[in-house]
Amino acid sequence: MHLHTITFISSSNTVLSHAQLDHVSDSCIGDEATRGISGGQRKRVNVGMEMVADPSLLFLDEPTSGLDSTTSFDLVQVSYQFG
Repeated sequence: MHLHTITFISSSNTVLSHAQLDHVSDSCIGDEATRGISGGQRKRVNVGMEMVADPSLLFLDEPTSGLDSTTSFDLVQVSYQFG
């Protein structure tokens, strides 16, 4: 494996762990026709995908809209851990 691939896998595993998504890492995301992970998990996956790219700046436009307070807190906490 190339160093870039190893770094990417390591970053992905770190994001999965911090976003508390380890248990759904092999699950389908789902869509309108197919049931998949929950809405909160889906939002954490979307933020996590951006985190793995290691951006210098990440702008999140209403990342917690439509989420309950506990799920919103979890999402903000994950974002803060990588900030």
